[in-house]
Amino acid sequence: MRGYRHRFRNWIFVVGYWILSISASRAPADSARSLVARGNAAFAAGEYERALEAYAEADVEAPESPRIAYNRGLAQYRQGDYAAARESLEQAAGESGDAMLTARSRLALGNVAFRAGQRQQDSDLREALQQYEESIRHYQAALETAPEMTAAAENLEIARLVLKAVLDEIKEQEEARQKQQQAMQEAVQRLEELIERQDKLLQQNRALTELAGESSLQAVAEDVRALADPQRSLADDTLEVADALAQAQQPPGQAGGAPQPPAQGGPAAVVQEHLDRAAAEENEAADRLDETRGSDAEKPQARALEELKAAREALREQQQQQQGGGQQPQPQPPQQQEEQGGEQEGEQPEGEQEQQAQQPPPSEEDRPPPEAQAVPLTDEAEDILEEEKENREARRVPLRGGRPVEKDW
Repeated sequence: MRGYRHRFRNWIFVVGYWILSISASRAPADSARSLVARGNAAFAAGEYERALEAYAEADVEAPESPRIAYNRGLAQYRQGDYAAARESLEQAAGESGDAMLTARSRLALGNVAFRAGQRQQDSDLREALQQYEESIRHYQAALETAPEMTAAAENLEIARLVLKAVLDEIKEQEEARQKQQQAMQEAVQRLEELIERQDKLLQQNRALTELAGESSLQAVAEDVRALADPQRSLADDTLEVADALAQAQQPPGQAGGAPQPPAQGGPAAVVQEHLDRAAAEENEAADRLDETRGSDAEKPQARALEELKAAREALREQQQQQQGGGQQPQPQPPQQQEEQGGEQEGEQPEGEQEQQAQQPPPSEEDRPPPEAQAVPLTDEAEDILEEEKENREARRVPLRGGRPVEKDW
């Protein structure tokens, strides 16, 4: 009897230990499940910081889950933290054995790169170009994995349109830069001529002044007055050079209109200031020469000569600064892949197809440029646990001589 009781107690102990073991093994899954559900609810409410907190806690319970990394990346994307989103989504794409999750991660990575390109477009076109090229590569990768993913195909078309617009804008800027350099070189040559003419007029006036001292002012009065017209013509030509330079340095698309003043303190502004002062001194000298006051005209003539030389040096310095940056390589459009392109039919990320019709249009800062507004970029979080359950069988790893092992939470 005592032996029976002893065996019964041992049996109770084994069963209890087995139940506790099963409960303990399920606890992380249940914890991760609830944490992800909480994060997805916060994501749906637009509370992305709370969603990230929940995903971070779930990541502790299931650190190898690419689906948590995917959801985390989408929340970071919605926050505008594109660097962090790229890291999370690369992790999801690289660690997932699920082809559809990999495709969705590539789609989201394409969206991240596209938005990063939009952020750079006003300040650095070439950096924006690189981001758009990256977005195209990700969309193409998504279509290679899931040819039926329409969201990737549609976004690929948007990215290609925007990329072409950026290429056209870069080309336009390059052409404008080359025209500006040519105009600056011509302006330097004209300044050389103006300096030579002003120096000649100054020397002629000085010679007449010396001659007047030796004889009488009346004897050279007509010759002094005759210098007034070429002096005034020189002032007009100086202003013409200034206007030509101002027109050449206008941003692309504004050439031909009324020139805008150059940025204060910049090299172009310094050149303009010297030319304006030179023209003012030249006109003052012309007025005095017209009054046969040759000796009084010498000082404004000398000052005009110095301003012209200063303008020439400032213009040369501006040329050196522009050339110092080196000629940027002409960007080439990305190679188009024939096999998948943007012509395939496909599906959008889970949860997006049902919600897109109810979504408000994107805000102005979130819109692609006008020529690319085919559809808004698509992205949404998914309920990762439901799909985890559906895909368990595909992730069973058979071990020789043992039972299959599930890769679960």
